[in-house]
Amino acid sequence: MQQLQVFNFDNEQVRTADRDGDPWFVAADVCAVATPTDFHGFVYVIEYGDHVKIGHTRNIGSRLKQILSHAKNYSGVAIGRALHSKPHTNFQENERLLHKHFKTFRVGKSELFDISLNRFFEALPTIEYKDDRESIERKTESGFQFFKALTLGGMQCK
Repeated sequence: MQQLQVFNFDNEQVRTADRDGDPWFVAADVCAVATPTDFHGFVYVIEYGDHVKIGHTRNIGSRLKQILSHAKNYSGVAIGRALHSKPHTNFQENERLLHKHFKTFRVGKSELFDISLNRFFEALPTIEYKDDRESIERKTESGFQFFKALTLGGMQCK
């Protein structure tokens, strides 16, 4: 095996070596370039007694079960309609945007807001949400094409 050689890809270093004519990549470098650092998640809104609960999660099914169990067993609160966003990358940031938008209705420092679900829906069109999914997909595709070109001989090590 030869010494490691370094490529620059999207301002990231990728180390490779040649072993019997085949390129070998350092896995940590490949992951840094080819894997998005932002993972998809959900923003959810739930009728929680007389309030609306606004939160975020990566696992919507598990989180809804937790909330239902907690409401039933500890709080004695009835759960009404539960809605969630499509999966997207900026779910934490979008939850903060919703909390900020409805801050005058916030109950203490909780995820509960003293508004109805209907009022929540009325405000939705006025809030600008963030979703970096397309730029992350482009970066991932670009990384895939880079490694494909390397493995199929489309690029030379220098």
